[in-house]
Amino acid sequence: MKLLPSLALILAGLTALAGAASAQAGPVPAITSIPSRKAWAPGNLVINGSNLGLAFQVNLDDVSIPIIRATPTRLIAGPLTPREAGFGAVEVVSGRNVGTGTIEFLPTLSAKRRGLRLSIRLNNGEPGTYVLRYSFASVEPVTDPGIYGSRVLPSFANVMMAGVFPDASPLVLNNHNMPIEVGLIGAPLRLQAACYSPSTGVTAYTNLAMVAPMGDPAGP
Repeated sequence: MKLLPSLALILAGLTALAGAASAQAGPVPAITSIPSRKAWAPGNLVINGSNLGLAFQVNLDDVSIPIIRATPTRLIAGPLTPREAGFGAVEVVSGRNVGTGTIEFLPTLSAKRRGLRLSIRLNNGEPGTYVLRYSFASVEPVTDPGIYGSRVLPSFANVMMAGVFPDASPLVLNNHNMPIEVGLIGAPLRLQAACYSPSTGVTAYTNLAMVAPMGDPAGP
């Protein structure tokens, strides 16, 4: 008879282990898309995917965001506060499973170097205009009148190109010449653009994009 309490404890322990294993082996939240948001008016974080209905936590750049509504294919969290333009890391936590994705807070900029050529991607999220500048130097973030976000290039930074966003699609510019300045061959190239959105009347700075210098083992 004394074995009964011990047996009950063993069964309870096995049940708990089975429950934990089931939670860990449950459906993994999968993120298929995260609509971009304007950096100055981000609203809510919207996540599309599968197995999202049982999520109990959403993180943006390691900061927990309140969940407003969750279904198996769509999750809304927020509200978000205005922030600098750029990319954010998103995590959806369900049990011990985590789904990951990236959100763009527009306007965004990214660049890669292949030899002496640059591939540049600019995303304004709508038709508009842009001015892309470059420099081998940087400054402490500065706020310029009439422009949202921080400028991180010197005020005298050279213009690499200027143009138009014909629609809402990201603008991809391939095979652009890598600028070279005497004495700065080993310095990383820094890029930043100012983008205008006519629908909102807002001009905003993108995030800073860094390009590895020539001869950098980390570069191509």
